[in-house]
Parts: sequence; C-alpha cells; structure tokens
Amino acid sequence: MAKAVRAASAESGVDFSYLLAKAAVESNFDPTAHAPTSSAAGLFQFIDSTWMAMIRDHGAEHGYGAYAKAIKDGTLTPELRREILDLRYDPKASAAMAAEYTKDNREYLERTVGSDIDEADLYLAHFLGAGGASRFLKALRADPDACAADLFPQAARANKAVFYDHGRPCSLAEIRDRFADKLDAYAEAAGGTAAQTDPRLDSLYFPGLASGSVGGGRGLGDWAFLRPTGSAGPLVPITGDQALPGNLSFAVQTALAALEAPGEAGQDDPARRGAIR
Repeated sequence: MAKAVRAASAESGVDFSYLLAKAAVESNFDPTAHAPTSSAAGLFQFIDSTWMAMIRDHGAEHGYGAYAKAIKDGTLTPELRREILDLRYDPKASAAMAAEYTKDNREYLERTVGSDIDEADLYLAHFLGAGGASRFLKALRADPDACAADLFPQAARANKAVFYDHGRPCSLAEIRDRFADKLDAYAEAAGGTAAQTDPRLDSLYFPGLASGSVGGGRGLGDWAFLRPTGSAGPLVPITGDQALPGNLSFAVQTALAALEAPGEAGQDDPARRGAIR
C-alpha cells in the first residue's frame, strides 16, 4: 500500500504524507474497505460517480485509456462499468486517482477563488467539496460576517459543532478562523511548528476507522472540534502495518483524523463534474 501511495506522490507531486494521512482517515489503510451507508469503496473511499469521473478525466494518464474512452464515448457496458468500479480496490489505481483528486481540488480553488490557497482552504474543500469550498471562500470575501448556516443549511444540519457555537450561528469568518486556529493549536500542542513530527504518533491507531465504519469521524480522544459526529475513542497504541507513519506532523495527523470523511455530497461535486451513472 505504501509503495502505491509513494508512487502516486512521486508522479503527481502531491505530498506523500498528506496522501498517507488521507488513506488512514478514509479506510484505515484497508484497500478492501466499503462504506456501509454509501457507495464509497477502496483505499481512498471514492463513491461511484466520482470514481467514474476521475477515470474519465485522468485514466489515460495512468494506463486506463480504454476505460476512459468507453466512458467518454458512451459505450460503457454494465460489465465494463463494474470492472472500472472494482479498480477502487487496487491500491495503485486508488492512490493515483486520490492524488489527481487532490490536485483537482487545489486547482479548482485556485482558478475560482485565487492562488493563495492554504491548508485551511483545503480542509474546507475536504469538508464541503471543492464547489462548496469555493462558494464559502467567495462569500467570505464578500461578507465575512454572513451567517454560514444560512448559506450552507444542509451542511449545518449535519455538522452543528462546526456551524454553531453553543447554539449561536457562526459567521463565515469564524468558521474559517477556527479551522486555521485549530491547526495552529495542534502544532503548539506538539511542541513546535506543523512541519515538526511528534514521536507520540509513531504507533497510534484511530478507533472507528476500520473497514465498515468509514465516515464516522471518530478518534483522538477529546480533540473534537472537527469531529461533529460519532463517539470519541481512546488512542490505542499498536504496531505493524496499521501504525500511522511517524513523518506526519502532530498537527496534520490530528486535524485529518478528526475531519468528517466526505460522503456522497462532499465528493460528487457538481461544480466540477457531470454525473456518470
């Protein structure tokens, strides 16, 4: 699995540590994972429509040209569609498309919002989808004090801990600032900057992220700001393949593990991709 992620990172230029952290959050490094409440599957938990769009747009670059052509030409048979969807369980294919998806998110935000895209903005893209993050950031620039729940009612209903502060609706600026502030707080808690590593995380396992429970947003004890749903669990030391890589910073690991894993709404972004059935 790590070899596949490293190859995807080297080929795409997407940070290796970021991709590994995403794999930990999405599937707990299980290439066979399948979410029980959605079509999300594989190492990076792509839903059906997003995966088909990724293969259509990027498949030819990674040796899947015949599949990409069939999708574009409209000659897709049920059998061929199943073959394409089953590629999600191939770590090499899944990692390659995850890297492309990350690049697409950044490029989309840079194109629609501006070039100054930072980690907090990418977390917004993870949380709301690239289209949602773009709308959020544009609205933020127009009126930082606007009520976020009014602009994103569905997301607010599902993520009250993010959109409300003890029942009070938060502004766009408050949510964006709290994302950024929490990243800084995680770095300070680790005793250094976000670029530093913390040996405490060399062998930690995030409970609730194994196959069959993807998307629960569980783990990391009481660090619950970006964990709006699911129950917290203790950090459990383990060894072996499930251990998180030590080269990930404390800030990045804690923030990523606490994020709500994107589901049907977050990944299948109509601002960028047409539906493929």
